[in-house]
Amino acid sequence: MVNRKLRKSLLVLCSSSTVAYYDFFIMVLLAPYLSKAFFPNSTSNTSIFTIYAASTIFMPIGSIVWGHFADKYGRKSCLISSYSLIILSTLLIAVIPGRQYLGQWGALLLFVFRSLQGFALGGDTAISATLVAESSSDSNRTLNIGAWLGATCLGTLLATSTTWLLMKQAPYPIMITWGWRIPFLLGGVAMIILLMLRGFIAESPISFNNANETKSWPILVIIQSYIPAIITGVCLELLSSYLIGFVTYVPTYLNNLHNLSTKSANFSLLYGLLLLIFLYPLSGLLADKYGKQKILSIFAISSILLGPLSLVLLNSNNLTSIITAILTLKVLTSATTSSALCQNIENFPPEIRVSAVGIINSICIGLIALVPLSSHFLTEILQDIYAPAYLLVICAAITCLTILTSRDKSAETQLLSSKN
Repeated sequence: MVNRKLRKSLLVLCSSSTVAYYDFFIMVLLAPYLSKAFFPNSTSNTSIFTIYAASTIFMPIGSIVWGHFADKYGRKSCLISSYSLIILSTLLIAVIPGRQYLGQWGALLLFVFRSLQGFALGGDTAISATLVAESSSDSNRTLNIGAWLGATCLGTLLATSTTWLLMKQAPYPIMITWGWRIPFLLGGVAMIILLMLRGFIAESPISFNNANETKSWPILVIIQSYIPAIITGVCLELLSSYLIGFVTYVPTYLNNLHNLSTKSANFSLLYGLLLLIFLYPLSGLLADKYGKQKILSIFAISSILLGPLSLVLLNSNNLTSIITAILTLKVLTSATTSSALCQNIENFPPEIRVSAVGIINSICIGLIALVPLSSHFLTEILQDIYAPAYLLVICAAITCLTILTSRDKSAETQLLSSKN
């Protein structure tokens, strides 16, 4: 009975994260129509992308703030609160009047509501990942983390598919007046249903009692005693962060260097997302069977060898080679991300766990955001199209050294549901 309830909780967590990431990425895909709705005199999507980038800063802030309350008062209540805020901000975006009604205030409201959405999603992501790990047994913890990561990729894929279908059916004038609102409304309605289902999620097996409320703030405990562990956690996720950032940058990289068509670039992006939906759980399954540190070590070393080879294939101007390179990069991404995230969750005690995961996640989000810029800058400076491979090798080497010099602390922390 307990196992059935936990499986239902994991299913709801994965489904709700799918829709949350759908709502978050839909704005980027609708950028051409949002630009005309809120910046009619603009000839590009720069303003919308600026709002997107600026509001993304609130994700790491949210992960730290929500992490504080989740560590002190329990995961479930914070999970429901953060999801409610995502729903509210999504529906508010859907009903913002266009520029012809509010002028520049419409764009300001778009930024505010988008920032609220990012703030809530940052917390929801850290809490969801932690709760998935805490609700899983030792034999399937990384598998479940991988399934949850795959669910977030599914959300991005659904956002892409919904936008494509809508653009095929709705004429351009309708899209810039009210058509762009439909995906937001659909996402908001779906999330309301999932919010009700979240009410049936089992609380973490960790016992939260009133004593937790009188303890020091989790962030202060981390500053006093866990800074080295945070640095270790970032180094563990450094390789996966670079890989996530680079595979997102691949379409732009190919377009800039080889004039790859937009259609081919988008295909490579969708192909990569579809791969990750299945590769994340598969890599988690392998990590549970053979050990997270062993899998992380193997794929970190493989990245040193296969990373540069993937860059060679990407620059071959051959579609088969490009697809092979993307597949290779996605395999490396899935294996390192699932294992590193699960290892970090296990390495911190429960009273600071969400806060610690949130801080590491915040730093990694910043690193992911810097990957396209750093890769482009290094390519220009060195006049070398293989420059991104140098950064990949450096990140892989740091992750390898971290694995070799750090020890698994999961046995020292209260890990929760090995009896499940």
